Amino acid sequence: MVTRIFRTAIKVGEDFITIEESVALPLDATPDDIQRAVDLGERIYSMQRAAVEKQVEIIRSQRPATNGNGAGYAEPPATDAQRRFIGSLQDKAGWTSEQLAAYAVELGFDMVSLTKGQASTLIEKLKDGRPVAPATRSAPHLPGFDDAPPPEQAPGDESDIPF
Repeated sequence: MVTRIFRTAIKVGEDFITIEESVALPLDATPDDIQRAVDLGERIYSMQRAAVEKQVEIIRSQRPATNGNGAGYAEPPATDAQRRFIGSLQDKAGWTSEQLAAYAVELGFDMVSLTKGQASTLIEKLKDGRPVAPATRSAPHLPGFDDAPPPEQAPGDESDIPF
């Protein structure tokens, strides 16, 4: 028995789709047997490849184009090196994580889902302009909890409280 196996892989994003064709013939196969097997193998391969190309086309059409280049792929996330560099610029500026996140929001970015391109923009902004750190949010003002008592009511005078 003689066997020939042909494999090919197509990369789609981070995944691979594999096409495999296998032809097995006995040792005493005639030239006509071999030709028929080769022809059949080529037909199978062609049909498999056409089916995979259609599947790839469908998968690619379903992926959102978020980076504006028309490629149909989402931009990759910020790299670890970019995030480390942003952290070092944050330390140099003396910013808290909240201040950095607030500045990123001002630029329209989210630090959790920061893309590679956004990280580059953020790095350049931090390097070039050394912007003033945005004010971080303080706790909300709750009347009655953190205010001094009104002047007409002395502490301990609860005569006008309805309960």
